[in-house]
Amino acid sequence: MRRKLQREFVFRYRKTAVDPSQPERVYVAAPKPMFRTRRYEDRLIQLKAALPNAHLLEARELYSNNADWRRGWPHLSREIDALVFFISSDRWIGRGVWHEVMDARLRSLPIHLLDESGLVPFHTLAFSVFDYTDFQHFVRCRLPYRKA
Repeated sequence: MRRKLQREFVFRYRKTAVDPSQPERVYVAAPKPMFRTRRYEDRLIQLKAALPNAHLLEARELYSNNADWRRGWPHLSREIDALVFFISSDRWIGRGVWHEVMDARLRSLPIHLLDESGLVPFHTLAFSVFDYTDFQHFVRCRLPYRKA
């Protein structure tokens, strides 16, 4: 039986935001199992409406497999202006999306989660590391409290 590590952490860093009025190269990261789902398409429509001037670079369109991503991501990560990520319906992201988010964070890029209510700044989220050996359920995202 694998021992599961559960720890919650919150990141605090320079608050940056995506400016909808400025054309930017925005990388779209999402869990691979979500790529060909209606949920992904709905989020993409929502993102295009929120950032109408952005040039969206979708991971699902850029990379055909993991090896392709490992070769291409280091170069692309230096060319993007912001990163928006989607989470699965049960709020998980995989190891690859987490890697992309952390790379963008190291570059102090604006990072947002796109959920049902819109763009959520990265610094307002909390994450739980559940299992370092599970590539698809690597990190669980907890959304900030919102008043009704």
